Formats: sequence, C-alpha cells, structure tokens
Amino acid sequence: MYDDFDNGKQTGGGRIEYVRMFSIIAWIILFIGCINFMNLATARSEKRAREVGVRKVLGVGKKRLVIQFIGEAIFMTALAAIVSVVIMSLVLPAFNTLVQKSLSLRLNDPLHIGSLLSITLICGLLAGSYPSLYLSSFKPAFVLKGLKLKSGGASLIRKGLVVLQFTVSIVLIISTIIIYQQIQHVKSRNLGFNKKNLLSTDVVGDVAKNYQAIKNELLSTGVIQNVALSDHTTIYGGNNTDGLVWEGKAPGAKILISTRYVTPEFIKTSGLTILEGRDLQLSDTAYNKTLNVVITQSFEKLMGKGSAVGKILRYDGDTSGTNATVVGVVNDYVYGNMYKRSDPVLFACTAPQNTTVMYVRIKNQTNVERALSKTSAIRRPDVHS
Repeated sequence: MYDDFDNGKQTGGGRIEYVRMFSIIAWIILFIGCINFMNLATARSEKRAREVGVRKVLGVGKKRLVIQFIGEAIFMTALAAIVSVVIMSLVLPAFNTLVQKSLSLRLNDPLHIGSLLSITLICGLLAGSYPSLYLSSFKPAFVLKGLKLKSGGASLIRKGLVVLQFTVSIVLIISTIIIYQQIQHVKSRNLGFNKKNLLSTDVVGDVAKNYQAIKNELLSTGVIQNVALSDHTTIYGGNNTDGLVWEGKAPGAKILISTRYVTPEFIKTSGLTILEGRDLQLSDTAYNKTLNVVITQSFEKLMGKGSAVGKILRYDGDTSGTNATVVGVVNDYVYGNMYKRSDPVLFACTAPQNTTVMYVRIKNQTNVERALSKTSAIRRPDVHS
C-alpha cells in the first residue's frame, strides 16, 4: 500500500493512492444518487402538498415536518444500504475469483459497521435536506384552495442540480475512457524485452547448485533457446542505489540507478538488444578490483556524450579501489511502474547462488504446451524418489 520513497524516506504514496481514488469516485456516485433523490422528491412535491397543508392546519410546525421528511430520506437510505450489503455478499465470491484476492465484508468489525452507518446517515441527511426544507415551506392557504404553487425558485434549483449531476457524470465517463486507454496502452506497450515464449520459475532447493546441469538438460530438449538466472524478476522496481559516480557526474547529484545481478546470457534470454560492446561473460563474475558491467541506454546518456563502453564506475566513498568497467550497452526496458519511462539499469554478473529467478526462452515456432511438457519432465535435483 505504501511503497513510494524519496531519498530513502517513505512519502506515503503507492497503491494506497488507488484506494483513495476509488473512494473519491464512490463518494461522487453517492452524491449523484443524492441529487437524483432531491430532484425526484421536489418533482413530486405537488402530490404531497395537500398532506403538508392539512398537517400544518392541524398544528404541526415546520420543524416537525423537516424532521419527518429527513427521517423518510434516512429510512430510504437505510433500505438502500441493506440491499447493497446483500448484493455485495452475493457477488463478492465471483469478484474475488476475478481479481484473485480474498476480500470480505467483515460485518463483525465495529469499524466497518460504524462506517456503514455513517455513510447511511450522511447520505440520508444530504438527500433529504433540500426536499424537507422545500416541502415544509408550503403555505396551507394556497395548498387547500388548490392554487398553483410558485415553483420558480425550486425549478431553478432542480435545473441546477440536474446540470451539476450531468457535469459530474460526463467528467466520470471521460475519466473512465482515459483510464481505459491508458490500460490498453500499457497492455500493448513495447516493454523493451520480449515477453513472448519467456517462462520464469523460482530458484528453489538445489537448483542454483546444479544450475549448469539443469541448463544443459533444458537446452538438450530441442525446444529451449536460452536459460539464465537473475536476482529479481525483469519488471521488479526495487534494488537500486544513488551512490554510483563516474567522470563528468555533477558533484552531489543523487541519481537513482537500478542494479540487477544476473548470469551470462540473461540479456539474450530476456530479449534485450545489445547496442554497443558485448554481453556479460562467465569471467565477469571474477571480483578482482575491476568488475565488468552492462548498462542500459538511458544510463549511457547520463554518463555524457559518446559511447559509454570502457568508462569507469565506482561507489562514492569507496576506498578499496574497486571499479566497474562498462563493457556493453543494451536498450532501455520498462520495469517497476508500467506507466512511466524507462529508468537506468546496471547489469552485473553473479554466481547462481545469488539469484532467485530462472528464465527460460522457448524457441520460436515451438508449441508452448509441447515445450512445457518437455521441460516439466526434467527431474529436479532437489527431488528424490
């Protein structure tokens, strides 16, 4: 819910923003419903005019009439709340299946009950406020004589409420269309890597220790093109640092760079394209004062004009003399937030024991079901008969 950070401090942002947004939309829809109730109640005022006139003649004051009409509105709101709870309880299992969550109404929670009662009371008071004041203002003499009620002011208010209602509805419809287009954009957006025919599985048990044997066996099936390991999934948004420095970087600048620790051929396996230099090799895992790394194109642009291949990176404040040499540049790809631009990434070679995810690239024109059946037949080294 809260996963946005600025300079290492939690800013309060994250998925909670979606919760807040949908809560605001829910209140707007309730507000539109209250406007509908006001319009219908005032439009039917002539049918209740005689009732108001007779009750006023019998000595009922305006205050009691206001309380009566607001009470009716609250009663109608309470009925609507009960019906809504029943409907939610019926459709919630199907909704949980759709979104793959386990949501519940938790009607035994005092906070939920209190919130439901508060919403009911607020909507009832809001919906019944104007109709109660309008209906209780009728003059008995005009009503009982059958004279036409002056409704100029009420008509103007009703028209204003209708205009407001349709304005809010149009804004919501336009917002829905925009959000739908954004979702479609993300679904069809070029992520920078090839997700088609790319399988992923967790590195568990003795998989890391026996990785080379597993890789050879997968490649020998004839349906697998590449296999590689990574410390995180390709679209993972974390694991970053602002401590990297290079020649030409502005002093004191805090530029967040994501770091990925992978095995050789990860770039080919994930479908990234090498634009300059070379891919990571097994010898790059040797940690001897100099480490060879591959960076993305956006990182290369941060390092200044010209090619970044051969340029040196180091950690600010590191006195060990350890440097990282850029040996390759790959294209940018989308990760973390699917709606934002591609941020800079650094790839470093690591041992299989330091990884958590295995990626398997199925050959093109290969039936996926056939490939899965062949790969699943491979005996995992941590399973003993």
